[in-house]
Amino acid sequence: MAPVFSSLTRLTAVISSVLLLSADVVLGTTTREKTLTGTYDYIIVGGGVSGLVVANRLSEKSQKSVLVLEYGYNDNSTKTLWPYYGTAYNDPDMFEINCTPQENLQNQTFVAYAGKVLGGGSIVNGMGYDRGTQPDYDAWGELGNDGWNWSNLLTYFKKSSTFTPNKKETLDKYNYTYDLSAYGSGPVQVSLPEWQYPEMPAFWDAMDEMKINKVQEGALGEPGYFWVAASTDPKYQTRSSARTAYYDPIASRPNLKVVTGVQVQEIVFATLTAKGVKLLDRDTGKTYTAYADMELILAAGAIHTPQILQLSGVGPASVLKEAGVKVKVDLPGVGNNFQDHPAAYLMWNFNNDTNPNTNSLTNNATFNATSYDEYVANKTGPYTQAHGNGAAFLPLSKIAPETYKTIANKLAAQEAADHLPAMYSGYPELVAGYEAQRKIQVEQFNSDNASMYEFSFQGGGFAITALQKPTSRGTVYLDPKNPYGKPIIDYHGLQNPVDMDLLLASIRYTRQIYNTTALSVFEPVELTPGTKYQTDDELKSQIASGLVLPTFAHPASSCAMMPRNLGGVVDSGLQVYGIKKVTVVDASIMPLIPGTHLQATVYAVAEKAADIIKARHGAL
Repeated sequence: MAPVFSSLTRLTAVISSVLLLSADVVLGTTTREKTLTGTYDYIIVGGGVSGLVVANRLSEKSQKSVLVLEYGYNDNSTKTLWPYYGTAYNDPDMFEINCTPQENLQNQTFVAYAGKVLGGGSIVNGMGYDRGTQPDYDAWGELGNDGWNWSNLLTYFKKSSTFTPNKKETLDKYNYTYDLSAYGSGPVQVSLPEWQYPEMPAFWDAMDEMKINKVQEGALGEPGYFWVAASTDPKYQTRSSARTAYYDPIASRPNLKVVTGVQVQEIVFATLTAKGVKLLDRDTGKTYTAYADMELILAAGAIHTPQILQLSGVGPASVLKEAGVKVKVDLPGVGNNFQDHPAAYLMWNFNNDTNPNTNSLTNNATFNATSYDEYVANKTGPYTQAHGNGAAFLPLSKIAPETYKTIANKLAAQEAADHLPAMYSGYPELVAGYEAQRKIQVEQFNSDNASMYEFSFQGGGFAITALQKPTSRGTVYLDPKNPYGKPIIDYHGLQNPVDMDLLLASIRYTRQIYNTTALSVFEPVELTPGTKYQTDDELKSQIASGLVLPTFAHPASSCAMMPRNLGGVVDSGLQVYGIKKVTVVDASIMPLIPGTHLQATVYAVAEKAADIIKARHGAL
């Protein structure tokens, strides 16, 4: 293996250097300074998923100039391309921001993850390509956003993706199912891997034993269990990212400039109309101002988009004043309504496991070496898989048939402000917005069609159980001691006691899955939390002490698309209230986080955003 690895590493390094140069075509000092002080039709802040999608679409018109400013750098190394490395944490390409101590999780702190690389989260995520259930997106429209619903977004889900079926022998071997009508012929390549662990058939049998709805295609908005496709290019069995799909093929467009290694510090205004951005060149420490004639587009993600707005004087007045920022627009929704998927990490030991199994790559050096060589030679085997492809996304009525109405009624009966961040008490519109969301969530809890529970699996005893409909709301605010540094993130994890009820139901349901006859062949023994924890109080003690994280690395909703009188930050055209020529196109605009991994949804939102922007300027 060593000679192959050495040669491949050298080849990858050469390719990476070439592609890094092509992505940073403005690295020359004179050219870079000229680019960073130029005037463009559009400036896009953030070269992640949404930023590169919108850049691609807006630069289709050769007469429109586009500048993309990305904080991170380009990384085309093996760890960003091979699916297996999607299971590992990629430090250099990630922001690491510790949240505040979480009161309901024994004052522990947790890392808020976000991509810090050209391509953003699509470079560092687990590669799952799935979509929420239909009610997830219909809820956006119900919150006052015309044109935002499942049927409308399905157009953009399709526009952004292409699914390629496996060869017949692989389909038959693993009983893969799919529906090509869920996809189109878009840039993001989607497929199922050429490998599954031998434990998987028993897990499908367990799903049937639990009488869970079997779904042929999980990307068509129906709850149940299904094969989750991955953002893998089947031709090369490598990661299909926003960079490889939306940027690399059009990097030579003369009207598109992408600059990495820059921090956008604030928006430059003239009487509340955006004129450009002030930015810091991280390589030289110099500051520049770049100008946009038509629109400034924020695509920095749910953590950094609110920070940039707040630094620019747009946000909750108290936050801005404390940080010494002059208030231009008191817009309280900026940095509020922050959401993520709290997740419980459960563990069973299989005393009678298969060989190989999900631990083999880690624990068996020979198997790892053989699998490595197989991938290099044939692009097959375990290295074609990232985090696994099995999932059940289920409604509350399925996992808690005896108590789901009680939980829904408990949420409905609450005083809305009782479990919200302190700032809400000073802004009636924030409370009103939450009340509108709560009404929808109560309906979803009583529905058989809206997923509340996620169980992801690839075989084996490691089980992630993620809460898809959190009722708590977090915040992202400037650090008053260092406004340009890391923002202060508070998930307010489990602040609303309903979230604890939902997690208790979720953990108990996952236990039922591992107690099925289908999985008994593996002789599973529960390690975490452990069978001695059975009562609500016993399980709550484990949840609070580390069993649950307040984040599944799915930050969203901190600049919500809702009416301003409901605490919204952007309208249905994605324009920020109170200022002109500023549009937000990333996950921060989602008023309610959908019950899914966010990658596919962000692609669809960005595709729709590009059409909205084009139409606004008569270019659609």
